[in-house]
Amino acid sequence: DVLPSFDIFVQPSLYESQGVAILEAMAAGRPVVATAVGGVGDVVRDGETGLLVPPGDSAALAQAVVRLARSPELRASLAARALQEVRDRFSSDRMVAAYAKLYRDVLGG
Repeated sequence: DVLPSFDIFVQPSLYESQGVAILEAMAAGRPVVATAVGGVGDVVRDGETGLLVPPGDSAALAQAVVRLARSPELRASLAARALQEVRDRFSSDRMVAAYAKLYRDVLGG
């Protein structure tokens, strides 16, 4: 309920495995600024589905947030691509199909 009220979602993690909160923000159509740690780069492609900055670099983080704050067009573009990415790669149907395939492969058929 809260995510749609955000103009920008920022996650400055020093460690992140998958970034479920980032996926939720992307699914809510919010532009994302995140640190390039763990599996975040598998979901957020810098300049395409969000902006990535080095971990621990507060100046780069602030610069990315200001860049998005000043550019409604960039926010809209990143948010639209991020939403499509989540729909394409992380929908319920896609995830169920991937698990079903994994089980078939493991069970040999």
